[in-house]
Amino acid sequence: MDHKFREFSRSSLDLLETMASNSTNSTEDAALRHSVGFPHDLYTQASKAAAEDKVSLTVQVLDETMTLFSKNHSAASWEEKTADNFLGVVSRQADGLRSCVSQNKLT
Repeated sequence: MDHKFREFSRSSLDLLETMASNSTNSTEDAALRHSVGFPHDLYTQASKAAAEDKVSLTVQVLDETMTLFSKNHSAASWEEKTADNFLGVVSRQADGLRSCVSQNKLT
């Protein structure tokens, strides 16, 4: 399981890099205008949680990522196939991790 997760993780990061490289927001001003601050406090707090809670949070983040990237991005400069491949990898990661977490942690 660990090997597959690493493989999917590497694949999803590669696909994200491809999409980011093809992004139309290449200027620093555009990046600043469209950026959202990373929730460092949330992840610091989560890093101190029990292992199952960490996995549950990871599943939630992956699910939210899929929701975000599933929306219509026809104005985005990345190829639809790249986005679809990314969604497939993220979905497999979420499904694999979901099987490691008890149902009551995911609701």
